[in-house]
Amino acid sequence: MGNAQDNALTNCYHHQQTNHWGTEPYTTRGQAASRHAKQKVRVTTSYKTQPKQTPQEKPHDNHDHNSRKTKSMTNTTEATNMSGLAGPGPLDPHAAAKATKRKRPNGLEREDGELDDEGRAHDEGTQGDARPPNPTGGTPAQANPQLLSGGSLDNPHAQSSQRGLPPLEPTQSRIAYTKAVYPRVIKSLDSLLAEIMEATAEAVKANPGKYMALLIYGGGNKVKEENPELTNDIETFLQGLTIAGSERLRVVDPPKRDTDKRGEFAKPHILLLQHGSPELRAYLLWHQTFAFQIEGRKIAFSALRFDANVRPWFITDIVGRAICDDPNAIREGLATITHALAKDTDFRNHVDVCLAKVENPRSIDERVRDTLQSFEIHAMRVTNKEKKDITVWQLYANPIANNGLEYKEWLKIITSRHYIIDEIDEMFVRYKNLKPYDSCAFCKSEAHPEEQCPFPLVADWKGPIPKDVRAERAKLKEEAAAARGSNRDWGNGRESRGSRPARGSSSNMSRARPY
Repeated sequence: MGNAQDNALTNCYHHQQTNHWGTEPYTTRGQAASRHAKQKVRVTTSYKTQPKQTPQEKPHDNHDHNSRKTKSMTNTTEATNMSGLAGPGPLDPHAAAKATKRKRPNGLEREDGELDDEGRAHDEGTQGDARPPNPTGGTPAQANPQLLSGGSLDNPHAQSSQRGLPPLEPTQSRIAYTKAVYPRVIKSLDSLLAEIMEATAEAVKANPGKYMALLIYGGGNKVKEENPELTNDIETFLQGLTIAGSERLRVVDPPKRDTDKRGEFAKPHILLLQHGSPELRAYLLWHQTFAFQIEGRKIAFSALRFDANVRPWFITDIVGRAICDDPNAIREGLATITHALAKDTDFRNHVDVCLAKVENPRSIDERVRDTLQSFEIHAMRVTNKEKKDITVWQLYANPIANNGLEYKEWLKIITSRHYIIDEIDEMFVRYKNLKPYDSCAFCKSEAHPEEQCPFPLVADWKGPIPKDVRAERAKLKEEAAAARGSNRDWGNGRESRGSRPARGSSSNMSRARPY
């Protein structure tokens, strides 16, 4: 960049203020380079036990209405100057949209993509570390999970559970559960209903207020196989909350569309909650995630509303030689992406068509400009599939889609482009199976690996711990394989003496329940 632009960037960084999430002000390019040369990336553990504070957001407002789709995101930085959208020049430095560090672990959500989580090894990490008991003997101290640092106030991935004033809380519960603040879980309607029999899915879409989704932590075929009493256990837990109206509730395992999919984490990942009083539903949505144990079985789920207006802001992971955690580099990367999309014909037409359905007529340049103002990049340290510690950039934006097809087209256009910084370094967008890490198969987030899942890191977590579940399943698999080999050897020996195997012998083993 030229000297004039460097000076403008310097002024922009000097005036950047600490935001709501406590991100440090950006420094000048020289200061950032000096700091980067002196120390490596700082990674901090952000799951500190803190007193619960009164949330500042509106009471459990999970709806993203069309009127907000083009809202300018100006809570953390100045809006991007998109004048001269089709011109070849770089974006105004003062336009540098939200771009901040993000420290692990992270708790985020994303939709519409089958997680590639079958038959892969996992490091144990720090999940399930022992914690001291609560000295007061009362309500456990609240965990303060690491949310999306520096994200705009409208970005749902920067939000937590227990937003707004709490509804009527149960005075007691027959079954103890983890009382903590969790990262907000963001799931689209299409993702929640994925692989559910079409007739059932259509019934839910036709009357979404009649049902509630219970997203199972570690959901899939295996958890139901290991715990055949899963629906009864959750029903018993909900009735034990002693909230009026919980007597008639039903927890239902919806019929699958394709019964041949037998992967451990194959969809559907939800159970359906039917009936239940408004008071019970309000508390479930406000608290969001519940982790508890029944007769040694560890269970966790998140209660979500079926809402056609909710879609993830997370778009993709970005890797490449230019990727680092330096805020100046992040700003340059974001400017490169937004400038390229501002000139992209497919992107411009897609934005124009989608927004024309929900707003008054205006120019395509105005619509593209307002859409690009919501774009954010955040840096995160992860261990990739080659077991190397790397930095990735994660791209977020307010999706303008009105339905699932438009949302998929939105993702396709953005992730299929090549983005080059300074005509030298290319940023490689990694989408779905090209991701540098395996998405979390337990909380179903595509924005962090399983080893960095924030849920088991909250204080007094009573639910399944991924590393323990994986270890138990691997152990049972090895024991079953050894038993089959032993039976084959024994059978061959008997046959060599002209005898048949003993009646009733079998290689099948009873299944334990790591949950």
